[in-house]
Amino acid sequence: MHWSAEEFVLVITGVLFAGIVASSRLPRVELTPTSLRAFAIGAAVFIGAAAALATVENASYPPLLWILPLVPLMVIVVLVRDALVGGNSEATDQTVTMGAQGGTADSGFVVTQMLVGTGETLAADPGATAEQLAEIAYAQPTLRPVVAANPATPSNLLEWLASLGDPAVQRAIGARAAH
Repeated sequence: MHWSAEEFVLVITGVLFAGIVASSRLPRVELTPTSLRAFAIGAAVFIGAAAALATVENASYPPLLWILPLVPLMVIVVLVRDALVGGNSEATDQTVTMGAQGGTADSGFVVTQMLVGTGETLAADPGATAEQLAEIAYAQPTLRPVVAANPATPSNLLEWLASLGDPAVQRAIGARAAH
């Protein structure tokens, strides 16, 4: 069995994917079950492919193989960024309606922007739309208990929030059921 540099690149890529899976155990890193499975499969495939290809004499590799580790590295950068930004309880959503040229608000579209200091109000607002609440719950993990307590939060969003296993969200959902 001969290990070439290309097989080591495959192993490194697999180890980086495995690192992403392991990072999901950290409190500020959240991955969906589908993402978790995909990254775990990616880790196993890359490491297994490296081991299998090491047994092949004169295996030929495409030149793009050398940039493969960039894929999990980009995912790691996004996870780190989200963990750092997601912990900022001041960041919130505000919705702005923009009309088409010469049109009314009905012919316009909604643009959602991340702003500082106003989203908790929208997350708790019973007049907030299901889409606004879903965007807040997805983008702002710290506001999920507020969204879960909002009486306007639809049942499918409550089910998703409950599936995350956050104790604060569970308490908010439990308080809704008690009323």
